[in-house]
This record gives sequence, structure tokens and C-alpha cells, in this order.
Amino acid sequence: MNKIASLKPGDDGVLIEALINHVVSGKTNGAHRSTYLSMTLQDDTGSIDAKLWNASEEQVQTLVKGSVVQIKGDVIKYNEDRQMKIVKIYLASQDDKERIKFLKQAPLDSQFMINEIKKFIDQIDNLKLHQLVKTLFEENIEKLSYYPAASKNHH
Repeated sequence: MNKIASLKPGDDGVLIEALINHVVSGKTNGAHRSTYLSMTLQDDTGSIDAKLWNASEEQVQTLVKGSVVQIKGDVIKYNEDRQMKIVKIYLASQDDKERIKFLKQAPLDSQFMINEIKKFIDQIDNLKLHQLVKTLFEENIEKLSYYPAASKNHH
């Protein structure tokens, strides 16, 4: 599989696996008024605008934001930027842990960062506050170890 950052205009029939970060549907102009999907696809190396022409109703319903997809497509230059024309697309997953693989990762190991947070929690002098923070941290430690923490991923 190719990574998004390596794609360049003129690459035909490339295979990628990516996360749908944004998707909107529309209708083409003209006599037939077919449905299309305009998407932003993302992996851990970057993002690319993509179009699926003549989308079926099933594709409109299943290819939603947060879905992991496998795509075969052609990369073109459009408005001085890269764009992928989707030839084939398959839904690969909608699992949270699968989605994480397609987001940029922190530059530090997650276990190292967890240990650093524990050190700060241990420095809390107020006993009640210390217990509250420690309990909340321990209840959510699994999610904290693999969920990305960036405002663009949560808002």
C-alpha cells in the first residue's frame, strides 16, 4: 500500500488505505445529475482530496467520516494541488483502534508519556484531589495510551 505523502499527479492505479476525515455528497450538473462524494482522506503521512463519481446510494450511506477504506485510484493535479479520482473503494473498518493508525502519532512512546503523567499526579499534595485525579487517570489509562490528543481530531 502507498502512503498519501508519496502520491503525485500522474500516479495511476495506486492503492492506499486511509481514514475518511471529511465527506460530503453532491449532484453533478447536467442531464443525468449523478451523485458524487467529495472526501478528504488521511493517513499518518498526510491528507488528499478525493472524488468518487457516480456513487451509489449504498456508498453514500456507508462511506462516512471516521471509516477506514481501501482505495484504488488515479492521482491528478487539480487547482495546483493533488486530487485522487477513486476507481474502486472498499470499507475496511469503523473500529476506533483501526482509525488511530491513520492519525499522526506523538513523537514520544505512549508508555513514557503515561509514566510522566503519573509523576505529576504523585506531586499533588491535596489528598482528596490526588485521589480524584489518580482514579480518573486509572479509569481512562487505556484510552489515554492510544487516543490522539489534538483539537483537530476532537472538535
